[in-house]
Amino acid sequence: MDSKPHKYGSNVPEARMMLQDISFCLKIGVMSIDSAVSVITNQVLPLMTRKPPVRKTAARNRKLTKVLAEQIRQYAAENPDASYQHIGNVFRVNVGRVSEAMNGSDGDD
Repeated sequence: MDSKPHKYGSNVPEARMMLQDISFCLKIGVMSIDSAVSVITNQVLPLMTRKPPVRKTAARNRKLTKVLAEQIRQYAAENPDASYQHIGNVFRVNVGRVSEAMNGSDGDD
């Protein structure tokens, strides 16, 4: 079970196959629990961890405030055919914030 991490640090399909192999080896008795724990800890888990991003951009969307939430609800009422994506674009917020506003959140929850 000698596996190399993917170039991005993560290789979940390979980790899944290794876990299946370990499970089978434990089931038929050719691997001890201590060996299984060692392989999982040292080889499998590293395949399931992503490297941190090289850079992170600044937040571009606005935070949901009481005023903004009310504006979103009013716009949605006046434009019943507007999608959440469209409303989000109009107010520079993501669809999750639109959904929060439409469900009654005022951003302070």
